[in-house]
Parts: sequence; structure tokens; C-alpha cells
Amino acid sequence: MDFYNHRRERINVARFTKEGEEGEQQMSRIQFSREIIQEGMGFAPTDINCLVKLPGKKEEFDVSFRTSHLLDLCHWKYIQENKQGIWAGFRITILSDAQYKMTTIQFFSETVSDEDVDTWLRRHYGLLKRVWKIWDEDVIWGGAWKCQIRLRMDPQIKGKVCHLPNTIQIGENRGMIFFERMPRLCRRSQAGDHVIANCTAVICNNCRGQHKTQGCTGEIRCNLCGTDGHTFRTCPKSYANKMKQALVEQAESDQE
Repeated sequence: MDFYNHRRERINVARFTKEGEEGEQQMSRIQFSREIIQEGMGFAPTDINCLVKLPGKKEEFDVSFRTSHLLDLCHWKYIQENKQGIWAGFRITILSDAQYKMTTIQFFSETVSDEDVDTWLRRHYGLLKRVWKIWDEDVIWGGAWKCQIRLRMDPQIKGKVCHLPNTIQIGENRGMIFFERMPRLCRRSQAGDHVIANCTAVICNNCRGQHKTQGCTGEIRCNLCGTDGHTFRTCPKSYANKMKQALVEQAESDQE
């Protein structure tokens, strides 16, 4: 299961702290579970691995969700409510350290280079080591790499990591990304509460703006380096173009 961890690290845990005045009547554990977690947020008992009320003067509850997706969904609801309604007076702190991930990248074409995968990952994640190819038992490459990454932290919510979609695109080549406890996000809007089949967001494939692609007047955005004004084919950071530029510079040097 997603919450199982043989190293006994805290996984998918959020701490709910009530920021009221001391002396106020506190909620019981079962009251918090039923009124806030189940009725207020819509989670089922089967979504929760463990829920404890902490001792002390502060009114605090630690909730361990069964998957990282459920933890992210809890945060998404918290942001949407903006500390109103059931969230009035509550503060959430993430207690899990889920930044470091051993990641698998799978493409379905042999034309994608190690260097371009490296460039894409460094743009989105903190890449700790260069990617390396995965070979099968017959020492044949199947279009997949592994690497260790460090997810970036959400600047708006303390302790929350920023996840990316399960897909990667470099040029015209699409691939998939996998890591342990990876949440399932919408490929279009990157929200955690639905998948693309139920998505109503409008995202331009040209400039990534919130409008239809047809009739877009914005500059095209490179899906390798993220810079506006060029595509992957002409990107100066692509491995193929770097090699071409190196050959041109070498030829000019030989002529001098």
C-alpha cells in the first residue's frame, strides 16, 4: 500500500492546528474526524491510515492519508476554501519529507537523447545525478531512464512539494514519468482533484495561456527549455543543436 514504509518515516501526514484562544472547548478526536475530515472535506474512513489527537494545550490533530494524492487533495481543498468555512482558525503543516524520489522516465522512441532528458528534468526538478539508461536482461535498451530528483517546495504552503504531471514531452516525443507515491494529476490543468477526461480548463498548446490554441497570438514556447520564441527543433539547448554548433565552431577554427 502507498502508506506502508519499512523505514518508519512519516508519509502523507498533515498536522491540523486550531489557532483559537486557550480555554476554548476543544474537539474530540472522533468529532474532528467526522465533522472536519469526513463531512467537511468529503474523505472516507478508508482514505485515512491514522488519525491522532496530540496531547497538550494546543488543539492539534495528525492525519496520515493512505496516498500522497489524498494528501495533495486535502491541501487543494484547504487553498480553495482560503481558511473559511470548516477551515476557519485551522492551519495545516506537512510533516512528511517527500522531496527526494528515484524516478523512471519512459519514452517510446529511440530518438530522445540522454542530454535532452537531463535538460528537461533540470528545468522542472532538482536533478541530483545524470539520468542513466535501463537495460533489460538481454542488455537491450527499452527507451527508459532512471535518475534521482529533488522535488521543489511550494512557496505558498510550508512543507508541501510541487508535483508535475505524469507525462513528459520533448519535441514531438511524449513519454511518462513514474516515482513512488506519485499523485495522479490532470495532464492539462495539473490539478489533483480530477483527470483530463473530466477537465474543463482551456489551455493553449502554443503558449500555455488560458485560451484556445486556435487563434493564439502569443509567442510559441519551447517544451525543452521553456523559453518563448522558438520550438525544440531550433532550441539552442537541445543536444542536436549543441553538436551542430560545436561542429561549425570546429570548422571555423580549422580554417583560421
